[in-house]
Amino acid sequence: MHDHLGGLITDLKILIDKVFKKKSLQVNQITKIKNLVQNVNSSFKEKIIHIMDFTGFSEDFLGNLHAIILRRYVNAERRVTFDYCEEVNKILTSGNLFYIQNNLYLVIQEIVTNDLKYGTGLSAWKISRHKGDIRISLNSRTKALKKQDGAGFGKWSVRNKLLKINGKINQRTINGEFRTILTLPC
Repeated sequence: MHDHLGGLITDLKILIDKVFKKKSLQVNQITKIKNLVQNVNSSFKEKIIHIMDFTGFSEDFLGNLHAIILRRYVNAERRVTFDYCEEVNKILTSGNLFYIQNNLYLVIQEIVTNDLKYGTGLSAWKISRHKGDIRISLNSRTKALKKQDGAGFGKWSVRNKLLKINGKINQRTINGEFRTILTLPC
């Protein structure tokens, strides 16, 4: 947060200093100042929301995850459902599980990003217990072509983060229907 906001504020200060040296203000400079102030404001709000999201994980992990996912889909003007089992929420919220919560959050963020890029229509998320494990599934329509089981950076990152928390992922696309299933041991 410090580096990003600090950089924007420094750019703003340099621009304002230039304006004061010339003792005149041109329209393009006003526009640049306005845009930089809007960027600082947006960045600051985004960082505060991010901090608040993480703070809430220890009290209500899936409730906060739901809010994050909903915000992303609404911003992208996509429909989403998010159904979860309170028993799973208690498991993921109990004790000191920051490492698991953080990795799971990052995995889900990557999957949401890909769904927003390639998916269409309704995205249905479901989090439940299945054979003693935690199961997180996403079903959506996709406009992406079925690819080989290659590993782009996003796919590698997801698998790596899941390995850290003993999780597994299964993804498939059939007839334009994309399905992801994450499995975590309890």
